[in-house]
Parts: sequence; structure tokens; C-alpha cells
Amino acid sequence: MEKTDPLVGAIGAVRERHIIHNLGHILEINARVERGDSTLEKITQSYFRSRPKLGSSDRALIGDVVIATYRWKKRLQNALLQTLAQERPTGLPAEETDRLIPGGALIMSGYDAGVVTSVYRRVFPSLGFPPRFWEQFVSGVLSLNPWESADPDQLAVRASLPDWVTRRLTQDYGFERARSLAIALQTEAPITLRNNDVRQYREELIAELLSAGVAVVPTMFSPWGIRLSERREVRRLPGFVSGAFDIQDEGSQLVALATGAASGMVVVDACAGAGGKSLALGAMMRNEGTIVAFDPSEAKLEELRVRAARAGVRNVRIQRVSADTEDVPHDAVFRRLVGQADVVLVDAPCSGSGTARRNPDILGRITPEGVTRYARMQRRLLETYSRLVRPRGRLVYATCSLFQEENREVAEGWLRDAQDFISIPVHHNIPAGIAPSVCKGAYLNVFPDIHGTDGFFVAVFERKAGP
Repeated sequence: MEKTDPLVGAIGAVRERHIIHNLGHILEINARVERGDSTLEKITQSYFRSRPKLGSSDRALIGDVVIATYRWKKRLQNALLQTLAQERPTGLPAEETDRLIPGGALIMSGYDAGVVTSVYRRVFPSLGFPPRFWEQFVSGVLSLNPWESADPDQLAVRASLPDWVTRRLTQDYGFERARSLAIALQTEAPITLRNNDVRQYREELIAELLSAGVAVVPTMFSPWGIRLSERREVRRLPGFVSGAFDIQDEGSQLVALATGAASGMVVVDACAGAGGKSLALGAMMRNEGTIVAFDPSEAKLEELRVRAARAGVRNVRIQRVSADTEDVPHDAVFRRLVGQADVVLVDAPCSGSGTARRNPDILGRITPEGVTRYARMQRRLLETYSRLVRPRGRLVYATCSLFQEENREVAEGWLRDAQDFISIPVHHNIPAGIAPSVCKGAYLNVFPDIHGTDGFFVAVFERKAGP
């Protein structure tokens, strides 16, 4: 990973005239996020839906600035406080000084300080800036380069993460890796597609996209992945309507690959959600065999129904279950599957820490206690759904977490008490050409700083044949 300051240039290049119209929108969305109305993604989407007259360039700028200022708020806020101690604007109440943070982020990305000043004066007519205010602010931000962090607490400020997160990452990986991970989590995630082998081969889709002027490259690890080289509206790309591809992070694709699912199998996706992995499994199985997709959310399962129809995946059976793992074993479909499944995938609910690039507010919404609660839930899910695995069948445990409390500790703790299961190396189900890059010991582990994917962990267990 190149050790450049990831905040420099974090906002895409949009003509500066768009700033004039959009600072008010940026400040309003930031205020709603700070109030905790919902997640950053949902707030932004709702805001845009309620203002359909905003053009694509306006939305691009607003979205970029909101995300950059939220990702880097702790660092920007720290530099702002240093600046205000020396150069304080007039006409802005002390309780509203955080409204200056987007201006610093814009200038860090190359926008002219004079234009940013004019924009602020348009929104706040009484605001007066000292001559060197923005220069001092940007100098303060640059002095907090996260690569120059010397310890976890300093890293928390410079990488704009909660203190407990940088300490936990240091505990799990050592400080050098923790710093690398923390910085990678604050960069923009690529847009990655999963080719749908039910419709066509990856090479055909790549050729179709290139001929349409869409810059793409095959992913390094997933045999189905295609990475966009530039931001595009995915739903308008050739092949989306026909189900030739779906949007799915490369790490998530590798989770499906790690199951070793094949045609004719009985496969259970225990925590299917909206079904990204169910659809990948369906394509792996070429519509032969059965996938039973369990989830407590009817809305997510309905989304899976729509996506499966578009993708031409016909072997997915959708089943809503109780969110309470104690009630799941009483479900009629669950009872019929006990001891029958060739593969059971438990892609468990988790902290989501490995997806922070896509969800920049997620690490601010979880706590150490929350991670511990997730770990207990993950253990219960393994205990519940392991009952469905046939002798010599596989149980696959996965999370999109970076924390060992949800990963190795859950997998190894459950295995110690599971007398009829053994651990088997994940690399047995991964093509030999990529396995050394994504597997370590018995597990698959991918990271944003090393692999360019979201963070994922996978462990595989096999039920013993019996006495």
C-alpha cells in the first residue's frame, strides 16, 4: 500500500461552481448524521430522493464532501481547533465552528481557498475570515499525516477512528499492521462486479463493457470479479438489466468460493440477507441442486427474490425464520434439513468493521460491548445451524469483521466444544493459484490494505463420518 496521505485529494474533481450551490446541502446532511437520525448512507439517499432536481454533478460533489468530512472528522476537527486558537473567523458562533470542516476538506482536495471563502460568505453573510485562516487550517491537517502516527492513541486522531478501534487492531495485529489497516479503512472502496456464470463468461462481459467505453479490469483473486476503473452508475451499465452481473465486493465473492459448493448439492445460506452470496452459490452450482436461504428479514428476502429472477438463478428456496436462534430449530423447513445439507454457510451478522470503506460511519456506531454481543450471537448461530450438516458435510463460518474476537476466537471456541466436527483448511476449496495469497493457516483472511477487498474471515469445518 502506497504511503501517501489518503485525505489529500479524497474529494473528486468537480467544477468549482458546483460548490456555490451545494455547501448548504452538505452542512444539512452532516447535521442529520451527527444527530443520529440514521446511517450516513440512508440519510444521504433519503436527502437526494427528496430533492430530485439536484443534478448528477451536484450529487457527486455533495456525496464526496459528506463522506470525506465524516471519514476524517476527528483529524479535521483537531486541526481546526489548533487553527482557531490562532486565527478565528468572526461572525460564526462557537457551537457552529464544525461547519468549517467541509471547507478544509475541499481545499485539501485542490479547491481554491478564495472560492471556498466566497461560498461560506454566501451561506453565512456575516462571516469574516482572517487572511491566513485556510492556510493555517490545511497546514494543521497535513501535520497530522496518519502514516506518521507513533502509537494507537495518536493513530486514532490521525486516522479519525475511535480510540478503542485502533487499540483493538493493535492488539490483534501489532501496531504497524494496525496503522496500515486503519488508513486503508479510510480510503474509497472500488466498485466491483461479480460476473454471473449462469448468463455468460467473465471474458464476454469484460469485452462488452470495454466496447461500451467502460474501463474495467478482472479482479486479482476472484475468478468472477470485475473491477471498475472509474466511478459509474452501475445500474446503467450493459448487462445489469439482463442479470449478467451483480455488485459484490471481491472478498464477499471469495466467501462463496470457499464453500466449495457444486452442482447437485444441498446448500444452506443461514444468514442470507439480500442474497449476494446465495446468488453466487447458485451460479457456482449451475442451477443444479438446492440452496435454502434463511433470513429473519422479509424485506431482504424479497430483494433476494427480485435479484434471483434477474440473474436467472432458479435453485434458491427462500425461507423466513425467527431472529431468535432459540426459535429457529422449530421451523418446519429447518427440521426437515437436519443432517441433510452438504454445505451450510453461516455468514454471520457482525460488527461490519471490514466494510468501513463503504460504510464510513459504521465504526462510530459500534462499541467493544457490541462486538462481544456479536461474538455470542455468532457462537449461537454455529450451534444452531451446524445441526443441518450431514456426515462429511461442511460448515462454513464467515464474517466481514477485522476483530479476532469475532473471527478466530469464535471459530476456535466453538470447535473446542463441537465434538463431531473437525477444522479443515479453507485452501482446499480455493484455486491453487490464489490460495497462498488469501489463506493463512486453516483460514481465509483478506484485508483492504493487502488485498484491496473488504475485510473477510472464513473458517471451514467438516462433520465427522460417525463411529
